[in-house]
Amino acid sequence: MSGQHPKSEAWDRALQTAVEAVDREMERRHGQRFKLGWNRAASGTTANPQMDGIFNIGVKFTLGYGSLYGRGYLLDVQLSTSELPSPALRAQWEKEAAELMQHQLAQIFPERNLKLERDGRNYKITGDFSLGEV
Repeated sequence: MSGQHPKSEAWDRALQTAVEAVDREMERRHGQRFKLGWNRAASGTTANPQMDGIFNIGVKFTLGYGSLYGRGYLLDVQLSTSELPSPALRAQWEKEAAELMQHQLAQIFPERNLKLERDGRNYKITGDFSLGEV
């Protein structure tokens, strides 16, 4: 038992669905461009796309102290490869992942008006995170 409210658990599951879809699409588009890190399974070989391939895409909640947008979820794009992409390519991939995430959020949470905003060095999901009456 997690101890979370069922609406919070449903939110977390739906957000994880979006993250996994973005991870799989980034792997499909770019996963063959660099050698896989020595400690990573090949893309598509584990139950969780964050655990295989060169991309490990996730979100991390932040209260947003010092942020232009306040609280939200930071989009975290990590790479598991011994070959580092150029800063320009990394920025391009982060932007692409943010665009894919925006599309996923619109599909999964159409009523919430969630947006990805550039907040410093990161992209942040902002908008309505309310759970309604709990």
